[in-house]
Parts: sequence; structure tokens; C-alpha cells
Amino acid sequence: FHNWTGNRVTCRDWFQLTLKEGLTVYRDQRFTADMTDAGVKRIKDVLHLREAQFPEDAGPMAHPIQPKSYLEMNNFYTMTVYEKGAEVIRMIATIIGLELFRRGIDRYFELFDGQAVTTGDFMRAMEAASGFQLDQFRRWYDQSGTPEVIIGEEFDSESGTLHLHVSQSGTKQVGVDDTPVDAQPLMIPLKIGLLHPETGEDLPMQRTDRGLRGPAGEDVLLLSAFEQTFTFEGLTTRPIVSSLRAFSAPVHLKHPRTRETLAFIFRNDADPYNRYEAGQSLAAEFLDGALEAFQADQTPERIGLNIDVFSDAFYALITSDSAPAYIALAMDLPSEVRLLDNQNPLDFDNTHRARQWLRGELARRHGNTLREIYDRLHGRHFENPMLEIGARKFKNRCLALLAETGDASVSDLVLAQLQSADNMTDELSAFMILAEHDSPHRQTAVDLFYERWQYNSLVLDNWFAVQAGAARSDTLNAVRELRMHPAFKIKNPNKVRSLFGAFTRNLVCFHQADGAGYAFIGAAIRELDAINPSIAARLANAFLRTTKLDSKRKTHALRELDAILSREGLSNDVFEIVDRIRTSTE
Repeated sequence: FHNWTGNRVTCRDWFQLTLKEGLTVYRDQRFTADMTDAGVKRIKDVLHLREAQFPEDAGPMAHPIQPKSYLEMNNFYTMTVYEKGAEVIRMIATIIGLELFRRGIDRYFELFDGQAVTTGDFMRAMEAASGFQLDQFRRWYDQSGTPEVIIGEEFDSESGTLHLHVSQSGTKQVGVDDTPVDAQPLMIPLKIGLLHPETGEDLPMQRTDRGLRGPAGEDVLLLSAFEQTFTFEGLTTRPIVSSLRAFSAPVHLKHPRTRETLAFIFRNDADPYNRYEAGQSLAAEFLDGALEAFQADQTPERIGLNIDVFSDAFYALITSDSAPAYIALAMDLPSEVRLLDNQNPLDFDNTHRARQWLRGELARRHGNTLREIYDRLHGRHFENPMLEIGARKFKNRCLALLAETGDASVSDLVLAQLQSADNMTDELSAFMILAEHDSPHRQTAVDLFYERWQYNSLVLDNWFAVQAGAARSDTLNAVRELRMHPAFKIKNPNKVRSLFGAFTRNLVCFHQADGAGYAFIGAAIRELDAINPSIAARLANAFLRTTKLDSKRKTHALRELDAILSREGLSNDVFEIVDRIRTSTE
């Protein structure tokens, strides 16, 4: 993929980096979707974006996909340039349609094969092939931040008319000299469906304006102002609105809906992403309630938090006839990164505690069903390799949830899987479960995995990463010991990522209240800066959340940032990132 859209047609200068990287990532995503399960692939791509790029957009290193300036170009090989850049390409395809987009790509190669060009050249090829003017859309290349889109509903039962009031905000823009200027409204394509409130089937849609048309049962609302209203007519009943289907734009969506409505979408929506997202939003409702209870030194049970709506929807999911790969994804609760998104200051400990509480509740309520699923799928083989991969993921998700009960028989079951596994998915899944929990088999698992794979450097990266990512009170001490392990090489970037990088993504441990996690990674950054400044700079991104830390943690983090900045001979790579973080907290 990169040969065509990275080498055959390449960048005139570094400011055009997203021209090739964003387009190549998008083409790679589409190929994988065609070869596997398109819905599952889309969900995974969105998760990757929200986990890594959204925090970047919200922090001191926020930048448009086409940066205006840089001190060290290596620092702009970022999630924003790559992953958000791919989303921008995807939006063009959504707006002009896949057939015209393909013509535009063909035109792009015809015009520029063997040349070094600009993002403007790419946009002109798209315009020439489609006849659609993309002048306003180009603002996506110049404005930073993740837009917030708010949808409000107004239904008139007498006329059968639905009004969707949609607004956008939240992006930033700077001039060439880094002077702030007013952000302008972006062009945002919003895929929409209307569900029958009883059957869940897609209803036909009649718009009062022409707009864009998606596949059957879908419409594409083209939001191009700060506020717009879209009107649908001819409705005999108030529909359930399925908004932002397939995550058609990289935005924060705020669309207030009841828990019952979310549960309905989770069970019925034809769009895989929206089904998944409804489940995540529903789970987040109860996780927020549990978080508030723990913050008030209460328990969710004591405040009367009733999770029946979510528990019933979860049971319907795991017993449904949906693809196993989809069920495995949808079983997962919202990540801690997502749950922390709207917190200021960030509460790492209680967020983790709330998530573990809900996992435990689901395991206790549905343990028998989870065990039945595991027994039915474990060791089973399918003629369709994609189906077998999905089934393997599904049964390992069931096993991981069962482990939350603390039942000794489950721990024995996990060890048995680790010992007898004939594939890496089963072996690594079992190792991760035992490494995370206070199981009597934990050390056996650590030793066994190392003994098997000590001579395979790439597999051994997982051995480091799993231990560094375990949310345990003794993880930092374990990471310190692993730093001195003979198999760890500070000059090997993969080993650095697998140990130090995995630890920084372990939020509850890296951000422990005494600042010891910050001190450990701060020292690692200073050491790495003399060896590999680029890797050191990537590691420094772990401090991007400093501005939203509580006062105690912020004091510890700032001390480490100052120590890094005071290092003699500090590279531009590290200086640029750490200085921006430090400046943003003043």
C-alpha cells in the first residue's frame, strides 16, 4: 500500500506528511475490512483512534493533520497525522461516494505518479473526479482538536415530522505564525438511520432538503455550519435515531438517550458500530454511577445502583447469533481511557475500581452461561478460519470474565489452557489472565511463558508487556526488576516499548499517587535521550495528561518534567514535547 501512496506519489515537503500516511492507513484499513469482518474492523479502528488520538487532540501536543511548524519533524509521526489523517480521507469518500472516490484515486495516480506533491493536489484530483467542491472541507487539514457534535431531537406526531437540531464546536486554528485565530465550521458527514421503535428495522427516510444519500436505510447529513436543523417527513411513529453510523466522522458525539433506548439500539441496530457504541454508552452510565459511589466512600450496592438493564442486554449479546468476533468486542466494557475522557481532575483509582466492580457483577450474574460458552468453543475447529479466530476471541473473553469471580477452579482452568495451548491467542490470553490476578498459579505462568519463548525475541516482548500492564499494587516493583533482566535491552526499541511503553499505558500504576511511576519513567526518558531521542520523545507523551492531574500528582509529574528539561544536551525531540507539556500547566 505504501509503495503506491507513499513512494510512487510522495510528499513535496514534510508539512504534507499526512498526504501519504493518512491515505495509506485508510487504504490498509479498507483492505483488511474487505478480507475480514468489515464491522469488526471498523470498531477496532475507531477504538484505536479514541484510545490514542483523541487524548493527543485534547492535550498540549494537539496539532492539525497538516502542522504549520515543527522543531523536530520526528515528533509529527503522530496518531493525528496517521489515524486522524485516515479519517479525513474516509470522510471524503463518504461525502462524494465510493465510486467517485475511486475515480479520484485513479485520477490522482494518473496526474502525479512519480511526483512529490501536496495535500492540495490530492484534493484537486478528488474535485476533478467528483465535481464536488471541497473548499470548506479543507479546514480539517488546518484545525486541531476533536469536534464536539450535539444532536437534539424534536418530533411532531401530528405532522409525522422529525427535526434534528445539530451543532458543532471544539476545534482550534492557528495562523502560520502560530497566532490563534477563530476556528471555522468544519464540513462533517453524519451517517444517520431511523429505527422502528418496536421492530428495530430501518425506516425509509424523506428529507426536506436533497442532502446526500447513503446506502439503503441510511442518510448522510452534511453539517457545514455551527448550527443546522435537518428535517424528516412522512413518519407514522417516533423513530429511534441511529446517529453517526460507522463513526462517519472523528467527533465527540453528544446525543442524549435513555438507558432503555441505548439497550434497544444495542440489540437491534443494523449498523455494527452503532450497536457496539450503544452498549458502550449504556455500560458507561452504570460505570459513572459506580464511580460516584466509590468517590463518596460508598459502594454501588449501598446507593442502590441497579444494573438490570445492562445485565439483560449483556446476556442477550452473549447468547445472540451475532458473529463471535463482534460479540467478543462488544463484551468489553469501556476502557479506562474513555472513562477518564471527561474527568478533570482525573480519578485513576476509582475509575479502575468501578470498571472492575462491573466486570465482577457480570461474571457473578452470568457465570454459568460464560462457562457453557467456553466449554462449547474451547478446542473447537472451524472450516472458516475467520470464524475460528472470532470464536477463539469470544471464549477467551468469557474466560477472562470468569476469572473475576476469584474461583479457584477458574484459575486451574486458565492454567490448563496455558499449559496445553496450541496457538498464541490461547496461550497469551491465559498468561494475561493469570498475570493480572492474585492466583496461586501466577508465578508458574510467568516462568512457563518465559521458558517456552526465551529464545524468540518478538514473542518475549509480550512477556514484558503483559507484566508491565498488569494493574497490580506490585507492578512497578516488577517492572524495576524486569528492567534489570538479561533479556531486556535498553538499546532495543521493541523492548523499550514492551516494558516502559506498556507500563505508561497502565494508567492506575503509572499514575500512582506517590509519583513513583513518574519518577521511574522520567529517569528512563533521560537515559534513553542519550541513546535514541526519538524513542525517548515517544515515551515523554506519557505525561500529556499532566494538565488534568490532581494537585498532588501534578506536583510529582512537574518535578520529573523539570528534571528532564534540565538534562544537559537534551535533544530537540524530547525538548519540544516536554516543554509544551510543561508550558501548558503554567
